[in-house]
Amino acid sequence: MPPSAPQPDRRWTWLTAGIGVLLGLVTGLLTAVQATRVVDGVPVGALAAFGANFGGGVLIGWGLRAREAAALPAFGWLLAVFLLIALPRPGGDVLLPGSGAPVVAFLLGGIAGSPASIFVAAALLRRQAKAANSGSRSQLPSAAPTASRPDDIDRPGAAARDTTDGASPNSRTSR
Repeated sequence: MPPSAPQPDRRWTWLTAGIGVLLGLVTGLLTAVQATRVVDGVPVGALAAFGANFGGGVLIGWGLRAREAAALPAFGWLLAVFLLIALPRPGGDVLLPGSGAPVVAFLLGGIAGSPASIFVAAALLRRQAKAANSGSRSQLPSAAPTASRPDDIDRPGAAARDTTDGASPNSRTSR
């Protein structure tokens, strides 16, 4: 019975997923400060929110090797932004006003970063899988046969290479 492939440690998967959501929460708080800022007609908050969700999503999706994981930073970002909008603050302070083109661009830019990161992460993972299947990666030669590669191990009675007499490695003789 061939040995099964080693399973990844689930704790690291959950830890990385939590880091992805935490990354989204932090970027949600940091980019919300820039939500109403406009420089030369360009909404800085929208670009920052898109870039943070896109970059963080691609990084987490590639790191966890799952395109769905690319949505984790955007989930944290949305959570932070909705909490900033919904939670009351003393004195009636408003961090994210409910109207205005820069705020709408901020929300749309942040939301658009998630599907973009999912598509890019999926393309990266597809390319990586294709490269692994085609064998285009350089692999180090194995020093000795292993039990995980049974075709490398000569079985009793099977034909084996005998190169001790100076014959070519392609000639086979019985033991």
